[in-house]
This record gives sequence, C-alpha cells and structure tokens, in this order.
Amino acid sequence: MRLYNITYLLVQGVYMDISTLSIVSVFLSTMLSLSLFLGYRYILNEAIKGVNYISFSLLALALSILPISLGYTQTSCNVIFLSHILYVIAFFLLILGISFIRLPKKSVTSFSSAISIITLLFFTYFTLIQPSINARIEIRSTFIIIMGLIGIYINKNGSVKDKNAPLLLLNLIFTVNIIAMMLRLIWVYTETPITHYLNISEVHKITYILLIVTTIAISFTVFWLLTERLISKIHNASITDELTNLYNRKGLKEFLAKHLPMKENTSISIILADIDKFKLINDTYGHDYGDLVIENFAKVIQEQRNVCSLRWG
Repeated sequence: MRLYNITYLLVQGVYMDISTLSIVSVFLSTMLSLSLFLGYRYILNEAIKGVNYISFSLLALALSILPISLGYTQTSCNVIFLSHILYVIAFFLLILGISFIRLPKKSVTSFSSAISIITLLFFTYFTLIQPSINARIEIRSTFIIIMGLIGIYINKNGSVKDKNAPLLLLNLIFTVNIIAMMLRLIWVYTETPITHYLNISEVHKITYILLIVTTIAISFTVFWLLTERLISKIHNASITDELTNLYNRKGLKEFLAKHLPMKENTSISIILADIDKFKLINDTYGHDYGDLVIENFAKVIQEQRNVCSLRWG
C-alpha cells in the first residue's frame, strides 16, 4: 500500500506544473521543520544537538523554493540569487545536523563548508554575471551528489550506536538522491538550453517530487533515531542501578535469560558480595558517604571483571 501511494504521488506529480509542486514543497518543508523543532524540544523533552540544525535546514529549503511558487524565475536575479543561497545553506545545515546526531569519528564540517562556499561562487557567476538555467541545474545536481556522499560517510562512520533500520533508510534516501541527480546531469547535457524555468521538462519535475519524499523521509528517520535512543535509554535505566550502573534484579534476570542455556564447554560464574558493617558506615558518616562506598565497591568489581576478561579472553 505504501509503495502504491508513493508511485501514485510520482505519477500525479509529473502532471503538475512547477508552481504547484513548489507550493507543496514549501508547505511540507515548513510543517516538517516545525514538527522537528517542537518535537525534540517538547515531546522528547531533551535538547539534542543536531535536530535544530535539521529543522532550520528544512525551513531554509522552504524559503529557497518560495520564490518559484510566487512566480520568480529569471526575471529577478537578486531574488533567484537569494534562493540559491538559502538552498546551499539548507543542505549544509542538514549535513551539519546529521553530523551532530551521528558524531562521525572524523569531522567533515570543514569539507562541507568548502563545498558550500564553492557552490555559492558558481551560483553567483551563473546568476548575476552570466545567467544560465542549465548551468544552475548542473551546479545544484553536483552539489546534492557531493552532499549525499558526505551524508552517507557520516552515517556509516558515526560513533553513536543506533539501530540499523533507520540508518539504512537514511542511506537509502541519500543514495536515491545521488542517482537521481546523476541522471538529471546527463539529461541537462543532452537537452536544449532552457529559456524559461516554468516550462522545464517532466524529468526536472520529478526532482521536486523527490524533494518532497526526501524531506518527509528525513524527518521520519530523525524521529525514528531519537525514539529508538529514548527507548534504549529508558530500558537501560530500568535494568541498571542508578548509583552504580550495575545490573539490578530485573537486569540480572534479562542477563541470565540471554546467556542461559549455554553452549557446551562454556561456563558462567555468579558472585554474591556483601559490605561488612555497612549500616555502621551509614549511621556514623551519613548516607551520602555510604553511597560513595557503594560506588567505589562497584568500581572494584568492574575493574576485577575487566581484568578477568583480559586474562581469560
């Protein structure tokens, strides 16, 4: 059913004019931007660095498409130039947001900034100095291809452990955009120069439909990642002791259920330990001092476990 709906959207979108597609894109991008901004701040009740960048990127994307929905094409170079600036900023903020969420081992912010600046210089030349719709389409397509590759790199090299499913979906989004922009580049080279943007062919209209699908998919993926992290955080809090971060009774049951029954020629050891005269420590020095004793006792147990793990593999 979902595949049918997406196919129906693609077919119907091809028969829409550019103004209608741009209006739909502006509306969806704005709504998704607000949903992300309000969602991570109020629903999740946690300011996760990176989500706000993605929210602002969707808003910048909506503003970059707005002039087209209002009828501006090549009639006002200043308006179109501002549109291109917002377009570049939108994708740069998107990559920056994903980078903050996934935390790659090697930062690519400098590289992304350089690509964005170079793209803006090309947009400046082919908008204000030597106007060319074909050249601007080529620049946009190349820019998205590079940013898509950066996004895949960040996603795969993130230091944060996330579920595979949302990560695969995010990579799929970037991959589809890369392939689509490559095909668009080939198409631009083979067709005649475009004189009026509102009369572009159906192939270019598909990119607007892809933009709509991409904004929806990215927003869904971000919420998916954050929800999975929240569920994992709540689950870990329920099976571990807040003071020592060791398994509590529920965590011990889950641990045993996971490791028992064991394979042949394997063994498991359980040690029960007690702190002598612990009540006397609490009565004499107070419960805060008693908590410190428990914390240090837990650290000793963990250190010994690590030593045994290294010794016995």
